Amino acid sequence: NSGITYVGGDVGTNSGLTTGFNPLLVTGMIHPSPDASTASAAADLLIVYNYLNMLPIDIELLYPAQFGNDLVLTPHTYLLNAATMLTGSMYMNAQNNPNAVFVMHVNGAFTTSTLSKIGLRNGAQAKNIYWLINGAVHVFDNSLFNGNIVAAGAITLNPGDTLNGRVMTINGAINISGSYI
Repeated sequence: NSGITYVGGDVGTNSGLTTGFNPLLVTGMIHPSPDASTASAAADLLIVYNYLNMLPIDIELLYPAQFGNDLVLTPHTYLLNAATMLTGSMYMNAQNNPNAVFVMHVNGAFTTSTLSKIGLRNGAQAKNIYWLINGAVHVFDNSLFNGNIVAAGAITLNPGDTLNGRVMTINGAINISGSYI
């Protein structure tokens, strides 16, 4: 971490070191190096990653380069079978079901534009949205991101980003710079 980042939850790693977080700005535990808790979390993360990878795809979105642009999605497992750029806004519409689950399976890198927004409609909850990204993730400045990022690559959150959810990777560093998580 660099800059002033606020985290509502735990921060840690099971490989390397966790640095740059102000304990006054983290509501949970900071695990500066691998320990029993981070080992358990890493094992659980691998289970989640494998589970999400095995889910059958309901809908393939054919134009990942043009993802966003006020797109409204309903609860399904979606496939974006290439590097993907979220441009502008998109919305998750739970259709008045607070238990609705969304899975976005991206086979490639995932990037957002500056000021991008993933909005929630009709009872959608960030805790029920999973972004399985088989590549690097870069959320550009001042973006609003709802959901849990489960990646197989490096993750970067930029200044002014707000992430309602979790950010986790099975392989790669997480770099945060002045974000709200």
